[in-house]
This record gives sequence, C-alpha cells and structure tokens, in this order.
Amino acid sequence: MDENHTGNWRTMRPEIDAKACTGCNICWKQCPEACVDLTDKVPEIDMDYCKGCGICVAECPAKCVHFIAEAAS
Repeated sequence: MDENHTGNWRTMRPEIDAKACTGCNICWKQCPEACVDLTDKVPEIDMDYCKGCGICVAECPAKCVHFIAEAAS
C-alpha cells in the first residue's frame, strides 16, 4: 500500500458528517483504495491514500459523506 500514496493532485476530498452517519459501513465496502478505517463508531478516511474518486460520496445512503475542495500543495 505504501506505493499508492496520493500526490498533491487531488482537488476534492470526502468528509464524513459524524452526526448523520448511521454506521452502515458502505463507504468502507465500496472504497477501491481501502482507505476507510472502521476503528471508531464513525468511519475515518485515510487521506494519505484517498484519491478523491467520490464513490463513498455517491454510495452513502445517509448522504453524510460530502466532498470539500482542497488546495493542491
């Protein structure tokens, strides 16, 4: 997995609204990069590996995952 670090090209990143999250874990199941961590009640996205593909945003039935703009470094 170390070779799959995301560069500074990602322009959008997902953010999870913890209050709206139902814990269904669909974001974890659908993530092609396996960068969603289920250690806590609310999933956490590892931004070192997230490519910003938006699958978690599109698939979330609670609509608690949203894209936010991110400036490239």
